Amino acid sequence: MRGLRRLRAGLGLGIFALCLLGARDWIPLFLLSLVAQPALVLAFSFMHRALAEVIHRPPRLKWYFLTVFPVYLAGQWYFTFVHPSLQGRDLVATSGVALVFVVTLLILQGVTSPALQSHKRIMDGLLIVMILLRVLRIIRAVYAPPVNRAQTLTPVDSLLIYLSLITGLAFIAAIMWLSLSAQRDELRLMAETDGLTGLLNRRAFEEILRHELRSLDGSKADTALLLLDIDQFKTINDDLGHLAGDEVIRRVSTAIKTAARPSDVLARFGGDEFVVLLRHLNGLQAMAVAERFRFEIAALQGLPNHLTITASVGLAFLHGMDSPYSLIGRADEALYRSKSNGRNRVSVGDDFEPGEAGSSATTLVSL
Repeated sequence: MRGLRRLRAGLGLGIFALCLLGARDWIPLFLLSLVAQPALVLAFSFMHRALAEVIHRPPRLKWYFLTVFPVYLAGQWYFTFVHPSLQGRDLVATSGVALVFVVTLLILQGVTSPALQSHKRIMDGLLIVMILLRVLRIIRAVYAPPVNRAQTLTPVDSLLIYLSLITGLAFIAAIMWLSLSAQRDELRLMAETDGLTGLLNRRAFEEILRHELRSLDGSKADTALLLLDIDQFKTINDDLGHLAGDEVIRRVSTAIKTAARPSDVLARFGGDEFVVLLRHLNGLQAMAVAERFRFEIAALQGLPNHLTITASVGLAFLHGMDSPYSLIGRADEALYRSKSNGRNRVSVGDDFEPGEAGSSATTLVSL
């Protein structure tokens, strides 16, 4: 599990610090000020780094250890040996931990995956509660400072300590939960994503297409499916090798991402074929989008061996009773017709109604 090593280190330091703090009546003062309290800060710092590792964000505590932590240690030293003050030590210790929580809350805002938003909201809430508890302890130390170490804890102090322990343990459990969920989300993305292009793979696309057709439930919609095939791709592989072929596929995928609209669903269908689900457009608009894909690919520069490539496109429009296979089949037939008619063109299915998008089922736009 990602982040587990740092989380384990933080948990170990936290238990060590709490054991020392629990034995405050029997151990020397310097162990409390210069060992137990700094160990508690370091424990939460390790948890911060564990969280950063889980969400793939750089930890933000470098500045803390370069500036704040030395001041924190100096404050503990000052209020222990130079000007002994239990109130001062409590204020320094509580403020140091609270700052770590604030920085941790900031990096948590880097969680952008939709699947992890519920985890993020729960951890946001925990961190805010943990910060507020530290603020309450600071207020308590200012207006009702402890007189000496042997003073019995008041019910308020006991409640604040109890709540701090509970929220701390809950935060550790939340990091582990987030780590497991993040890895599960990454595995899901790996299963749905083509490794070469970063687009959806065929299985994921077909699942989206099935869901799209189910949601339409037999009704007619302004939806089309586009199949795109790189012309003469086998020759590229045979003459220049598979690494050059892979680079061509990557560049073509980038080109169609550039040409796509936000609502379009792109996928690598297999080999040198790409598929696009076009939503919310009529026939003319679908043809224009298809031509834009073709144009972007033909305009690619900087390809291996100064290649110039083109693509053939097949387009099929959704009918009310289509299945995924019938829609893909008509787009594939249109793609075959583009290949047969000389490549580098857009063709539509035989059942295409000219009134929807012009007077020809095959178009060729000058580049």
